Amino acid sequence: MGKITAIVIGAGDRGFTYSRLGNQRITPVIVCETRLDRRRKFADEFSIPPERQFENFQDVLNKKSADLCIITTPDELHYEPAKMAIEAGYDILLEKPICNDKQGIIKLLELNKKYKRFIGICHVLRYAPFYKKLKEILNSSAIGEVITI
Repeated sequence: MGKITAIVIGAGDRGFTYSRLGNQRITPVIVCETRLDRRRKFADEFSIPPERQFENFQDVLNKKSADLCIITTPDELHYEPAKMAIEAGYDILLEKPICNDKQGIIKLLELNKKYKRFIGICHVLRYAPFYKKLKEILNSSAIGEVITI
Protein backbone atom coordinates (compact mmCIF):
# COMPACT_ATOMS: atom_id res chain seq x y z
CA MET A 1 0.00 0.00 0.00
CA GLY A 2 1.32 3.45 -0.91
CA LYS A 3 1.42 6.70 0.95
CA ILE A 4 -1.81 8.08 2.38
CA THR A 5 -2.32 11.78 1.69
CA ALA A 6 -3.89 13.87 4.44
CA ILE A 7 -5.51 17.20 5.10
CA VAL A 8 -4.56 18.36 8.58
CA ILE A 9 -7.04 20.72 10.22
CA GLY A 10 -5.39 22.18 13.30
CA ALA A 11 -1.61 22.57 13.23
CA GLY A 12 -1.00 22.58 16.97
CA ASP A 13 0.80 19.91 18.97
CA ARG A 14 -1.58 17.07 18.08
CA GLY A 15 -1.61 17.93 14.39
CA PHE A 16 2.18 17.72 14.36
CA THR A 17 2.22 14.58 16.49
CA TYR A 18 -0.16 12.56 14.33
CA SER A 19 1.50 13.75 11.13
CA ARG A 20 4.97 12.84 12.42
CA LEU A 21 3.87 9.45 13.75
CA GLY A 22 2.51 8.57 10.37
CA ASN A 23 5.58 9.71 8.47
CA GLN A 24 6.16 6.25 7.06
CA ARG A 25 2.66 6.07 5.59
CA ILE A 26 0.92 9.45 5.93
CA THR A 27 1.89 12.52 3.93
CA PRO A 28 0.20 15.81 4.88
CA VAL A 29 -0.59 17.62 1.63
CA ILE A 30 -2.90 20.40 2.90
CA VAL A 31 -2.87 22.30 6.18
CA CYS A 32 -5.74 24.35 7.62
CA GLU A 33 -4.86 26.49 10.62
CA THR A 34 -6.20 29.86 11.76
CA ARG A 35 -2.88 30.95 13.27
CA LEU A 36 -0.42 32.00 10.57
CA ASP A 37 2.67 31.13 12.63
CA ARG A 38 1.48 27.56 13.21
CA ARG A 39 0.33 27.17 9.62
CA ARG A 40 3.72 28.26 8.26
CA LYS A 41 5.68 26.11 10.72
CA PHE A 42 3.61 23.04 9.78
CA ALA A 43 3.89 23.79 6.06
CA ASP A 44 7.67 24.20 6.34
CA GLU A 45 8.13 20.90 8.17
CA PHE A 46 5.99 18.93 5.72
CA SER A 47 6.92 20.86 2.55
CA ILE A 48 3.38 22.04 1.85
CA PRO A 49 3.34 24.79 -0.80
CA PRO A 50 1.51 28.10 -0.16
CA GLU A 51 -1.40 27.21 -2.46
CA ARG A 52 -2.19 24.23 -0.19
CA GLN A 53 -2.16 26.23 3.06
CA PHE A 54 -5.50 27.52 4.32
CA GLU A 55 -6.84 29.54 7.21
CA ASN A 56 -10.32 28.00 7.05
CA PHE A 57 -11.29 24.34 6.68
CA GLN A 58 -14.39 25.41 4.72
CA ASP A 59 -12.09 26.38 1.85
CA VAL A 60 -10.93 22.78 1.31
CA LEU A 61 -13.64 20.43 2.57
CA ASN A 62 -16.11 21.21 -0.20
CA LYS A 63 -14.44 18.54 -2.35
CA LYS A 64 -12.13 15.58 -1.79
CA SER A 65 -8.46 16.59 -2.11
CA ALA A 66 -6.69 13.83 -0.14
CA ASP A 67 -7.24 10.33 1.26
CA LEU A 68 -7.64 11.22 4.93
CA CYS A 69 -8.69 14.17 7.08
CA ILE A 70 -6.93 14.65 10.43
CA ILE A 71 -8.89 16.97 12.75
CA THR A 72 -7.01 18.33 15.77
CA THR A 73 -8.79 21.62 16.35
CA PRO A 74 -9.82 22.76 19.85
CA ASP A 75 -12.57 20.55 21.30
CA GLU A 76 -15.44 22.95 20.62
CA LEU A 77 -14.44 23.11 16.94
CA HIS A 78 -14.60 19.39 16.07
CA TYR A 79 -18.17 19.09 14.81
CA GLU A 80 -18.24 21.26 11.67
CA PRO A 81 -15.02 20.02 10.04
CA ALA A 82 -15.94 16.41 10.90
CA LYS A 83 -19.41 16.87 9.37
CA MET A 84 -18.00 18.45 6.21
CA ALA A 85 -15.26 15.82 5.91
CA ILE A 86 -17.74 12.95 6.16
CA GLU A 87 -19.98 14.57 3.54
CA ALA A 88 -16.97 15.11 1.24
CA GLY A 89 -16.06 11.41 1.46
CA TYR A 90 -13.13 11.46 3.86
CA ASP A 91 -12.04 8.90 6.38
CA ILE A 92 -11.20 10.84 9.55
CA LEU A 93 -8.71 10.75 12.37
CA LEU A 94 -10.48 12.87 15.01
CA GLU A 95 -8.97 14.11 18.23
CA LYS A 96 -11.10 13.43 21.31
CA PRO A 97 -13.71 14.39 22.29
CA ILE A 98 -15.80 13.69 19.21
CA CYS A 99 -17.98 16.71 20.09
CA ASN A 100 -18.75 18.72 23.19
CA ASP A 101 -22.43 17.80 23.11
CA LYS A 102 -24.48 14.65 22.71
CA GLN A 103 -26.52 16.01 19.77
CA GLY A 104 -23.37 16.62 17.74
CA ILE A 105 -22.18 13.08 18.38
CA ILE A 106 -25.57 11.68 17.32
CA LYS A 107 -25.59 13.77 14.13
CA LEU A 108 -22.07 12.61 13.19
CA LEU A 109 -23.06 9.00 13.84
CA GLU A 110 -26.09 9.40 11.56
CA LEU A 111 -23.95 10.99 8.84
CA ASN A 112 -21.40 8.25 9.19
CA LYS A 113 -24.09 5.58 8.75
CA LYS A 114 -25.21 7.33 5.58
CA TYR A 115 -21.74 7.87 4.05
CA LYS A 116 -20.00 4.80 5.56
CA ARG A 117 -16.68 6.47 6.39
CA PHE A 118 -14.06 5.38 8.91
CA ILE A 119 -13.72 7.66 11.93
CA GLY A 120 -10.82 6.94 14.27
CA ILE A 121 -11.02 8.70 17.62
CA CYS A 122 -7.65 9.48 19.21
CA HIS A 123 -7.39 8.58 22.87
CA VAL A 124 -3.64 8.83 22.79
CA LEU A 125 -2.82 8.61 26.49
CA ARG A 126 -5.43 6.16 27.75
CA TYR A 127 -3.09 3.17 27.47
CA ALA A 128 0.23 4.94 28.05
CA PRO A 129 2.39 3.15 30.65
CA PHE A 130 2.13 6.09 33.07
CA TYR A 131 -1.67 6.03 33.12
CA LYS A 132 -1.86 2.24 33.23
CA LYS A 133 0.38 2.27 36.32
CA LEU A 134 -1.63 5.10 37.88
CA LYS A 135 -4.86 3.14 37.35
CA GLU A 136 -3.23 0.05 38.88
CA ILE A 137 -2.21 2.05 41.98
CA LEU A 138 -5.66 3.64 42.31
CA ASN A 139 -7.43 0.29 41.90
CA SER A 140 -5.22 -1.32 44.56
CA SER A 141 -6.37 1.22 47.22
CA ALA A 142 -2.68 1.70 48.10
CA ILE A 143 -3.31 5.41 48.60
CA GLY A 144 -6.78 5.01 50.06
CA GLU A 145 -10.22 5.48 48.56
CA VAL A 146 -10.39 7.82 45.59
CA ILE A 147 -13.21 10.31 46.05
CA THR A 148 -12.78 12.37 42.88
CA ILE A 149 -10.28 13.23 40.17
